[in-house]
Parts: sequence; structure tokens; C-alpha cells
Amino acid sequence: LCVLAAYRFFKRGQFLGVFSVIALSVVLIIPPVTVYIFPTIEEYESRKALSLTVKELALPDEAIGAECDHRRGVAFYSGRVAIEDIHPPENRSEFFKRNERVWGVMKIRHYEQLQEQFGEKAPKEISRSGKHVLVTNLPI
Repeated sequence: LCVLAAYRFFKRGQFLGVFSVIALSVVLIIPPVTVYIFPTIEEYESRKALSLTVKELALPDEAIGAECDHRRGVAFYSGRVAIEDIHPPENRSEFFKRNERVWGVMKIRHYEQLQEQFGEKAPKEISRSGKHVLVTNLPI
């Protein structure tokens, strides 16, 4: 409706009306988007829940890794600056073969590949959120 109203104002040359209707439509659409849509998307796309869990469980000297496109989110929510890139499978394998405890945030399908590769020595799942999982190589 707002688009039609803005179009009518535009056809009449009433540009203040166009601006007002567009501003009104923004004001009307923001609350439902932030209350209903963003929380649903966050569950599947954000690494916030997993990062807060790793922040709570990981000791300061323990390494944290994440796939390349997740590193910034994990760094932000965990409060850690050094988040290692574990995206290529070979990096992921080497990361979890370490003797000291490490933590990783990755897609569930990549974790399943690790389970196939490592068998019983595969990293253990700590938490899931949407399409992602938090794992560690040693018991807590």
C-alpha cells in the first residue's frame, strides 16, 4: 500500500509526500522484522550461541578455530582475537590432531566428515546451533 501511495504522490509531483510515505513504511516494517524475523535467522546463521559457549568453556591458552566465513563472528562473540582458520579439510584435520585441547566451530556436514575420517578419535560435539556445531578434541 505504501508503494502505491508513494507512486501516486510521485505522479503528482508531490515529493514531500513520496518521502513521507517511504519513511512511514520503514517505521512500520522495522519492528516486526526485528522481533520476528531476525531471531529466527540468527538461530541458523549466527555463531553467537556457540561462541558464547566456547567463551565460557575454553581456557585462555586453548586454541579456537572456525571456518573462514565464521571467524569474525566467533572472534566477536567469544572475545578472542586469534581464531584459526580450519576451513580446508587438511587444516581441520591438523588442528584437531593436536595434543592440547582445541575448540572448533564448523558446519555440521564438515563435522560429519571429521567423524568419518577420525572414527572413534573424532572430536566430540559440545553444542549445536542451526547448521553449525561446537566441538573439542579432548574431554572437558
